[in-house]
Amino acid sequence: MKKILTVFAVAIFAFSCRKNDKPDPQPVYAFKGLFEMTTSFSSDPENFLFENGRVFYGNEAGNIHATIASGSNLNINSTTYTYDAGTQKIKFDYSGRKWEGTYVPATGKIINGVVKSFNGLATVGAFNGQKHIPGTSGSNLLKGHWKGVYGPGNNLYNLIIEDNSMIVVAGYENSLMCNNNTGIGLSLSRPAINDKTITCIYQYIGLGTFSMEATYNPSSGKLEGTWGTGTNVSGGGTIVLTPENID
Repeated sequence: MKKILTVFAVAIFAFSCRKNDKPDPQPVYAFKGLFEMTTSFSSDPENFLFENGRVFYGNEAGNIHATIASGSNLNINSTTYTYDAGTQKIKFDYSGRKWEGTYVPATGKIINGVVKSFNGLATVGAFNGQKHIPGTSGSNLLKGHWKGVYGPGNNLYNLIIEDNSMIVVAGYENSLMCNNNTGIGLSLSRPAINDKTITCIYQYIGLGTFSMEATYNPSSGKLEGTWGTGTNVSGGGTIVLTPENID
């Protein structure tokens, strides 16, 4: 009887080891959010924002904040794109040229990107990209595109957090549908980021100045905090935003 129990215990242990040795599933990163691109047109990386069938190319100083500050418009200066999940091909027209590359969901990379003339007959450039995949703390965690609401009420908002700046898009579920720059708030200085918390003062173009402070909550997977007028980070209402770059 003792021998039978020993054999049974060994069998259970072996089964448990086989079960625990199964490789973790490969990550799958959705095609959306903030990407950093390298192109043959510039020695500096550029930020691209992909959102619900539209793409914005931050072609001023490499980031979207500087592009908007120069007078560009999120909607007018963005264009539509197509992504075929079967072939993994991403295509869009930009600046009179045709851009096409392959998206790899397991890594969040865009590879083998080519830029062709508008008639598609001549190759005029190349590009590759990497979706920003957040880390565990600091700017590496908070960088990217966030969607949600500012209270009181459920007013739709977007945050676009880059390396040294932040953009607030008020009143639009999709930021790239914003065609009125008075709905755009630009950070007045580099946001303060400490661990999982961001604090920032920003001014709407042609309008007033506001401040916000929000902390990433790992339990809810959301950026939660408050906003206020002037330099006050509270008193105006609440902030609850979900990340576009994490999945």
